[in-house]
Amino acid sequence: MLDARRVVDHCWAFALRGLAAVIFGVLALIWPGVTLAVLVLLWGSYALVEGVLSLIAAFRLRRVIENEWWMALSGVASLLFGIAVVLSPGAGALALEWLIGIYASVFGVLLLFLSFSLRSIGQRRSAPAAA
Repeated sequence: MLDARRVVDHCWAFALRGLAAVIFGVLALIWPGVTLAVLVLLWGSYALVEGVLSLIAAFRLRRVIENEWWMALSGVASLLFGIAVVLSPGAGALALEWLIGIYASVFGVLLLFLSFSLRSIGQRRSAPAAA
C-alpha cells in the first residue's frame, strides 16, 4: 500500500537533487574551458554523493514504493561512475565533461519530473482523507 504522506515528504528531496543536477549540468556545458581537472573531480564527487543518496533513499523507501531496486541500481551506477572519474580524471577530460553535462542535465530533469509525480500522487491519495 502506498503511504501518501511519506511520498509527499520525500518529493522535495528528488526536486532538490534534480535541480542541483540541472544546474551543474548546464554549468558544465556552458563553461567547458574551466580547468577540466577540477571540473572532472567535482563531477566525480557529485556522482559519488548521488550514488550514496540514491542507495539511502532506496533503503528508506523500500516499504513505501515498489521496485526500489531500480533506485538502488541507479545509485550503484552513479557510485561506479564516480569512482572511475575520481581515479582517472585525466582520461578524456573534455569528452567526459560533455558526457557529464548531458548526463546531469537529463538525470536532473528526470528527477524533477519524478518529484512532481510523487507530489501529485501524494496529493491525490491524501485528498479523499481530507474531505
